[in-house]
Amino acid sequence: MQIFDSFTEEQRSILAAVVGIMAIFTLVGFGYLAYLNSPDYDPARHTISKLGIQTSTGGLYFTIGMVVGGLLLFLFFWLYEDVFPFHSKRSFLNKEFTSWGHFLAKNGCFFLVLVGLFPDRGVTVIPHFIAAAAMFTSIGIAIFVWSLTILDECGQILPGAKLIAFFGFFTCFIAILHGFFSSLKIQGPIWQKIAVFFYITWFLIFNVWTWKIRPMMTLYE
Repeated sequence: MQIFDSFTEEQRSILAAVVGIMAIFTLVGFGYLAYLNSPDYDPARHTISKLGIQTSTGGLYFTIGMVVGGLLLFLFFWLYEDVFPFHSKRSFLNKEFTSWGHFLAKNGCFFLVLVGLFPDRGVTVIPHFIAAAAMFTSIGIAIFVWSLTILDECGQILPGAKLIAFFGFFTCFIAILHGFFSSLKIQGPIWQKIAVFFYITWFLIFNVWTWKIRPMMTLYE
């Protein structure tokens, strides 16, 4: 985006951090508004997507949250692709491998927008299911790729790198459990919310960490 070409690397880093926080507040905030306007919604029995079909008002809030939040997340990942690429000459992970993390993350944002646009009912159930599955899978793999790269690149150099990486691996493990138990129809809605919680938590920690350690990147480079 040419609008950001005049920004310094530090300005882009700060902007990315702000956009990332805005994305999470948008997703969680509008999701909560959808919940407040969905009196028949049962968190233990219904997936998060069901917030989009309970009432017209709740559905509107859900759609706004998914679409705007997904676009903000896309902008965040696009900004960080240049600010914090995670690859260097000493890494056994080449640039093509690590760039898959950025690609999958942005791909997941696209499917997140589709989750909001295709309600979980009627003729749009199948597109909604495909978009949701693709979103969870894309972002989960992206977290794994980034965690592996952070551990390889920064584990012995930057403070907190190992914690970020291993928490990312654990988040991926939770995502696998979510997929496994959901496929068996064993407390699927509960496992979905647990997975979403870990996705959001890892993202927030990653966002703050990369912003805080940015001044130390001369050691990394």
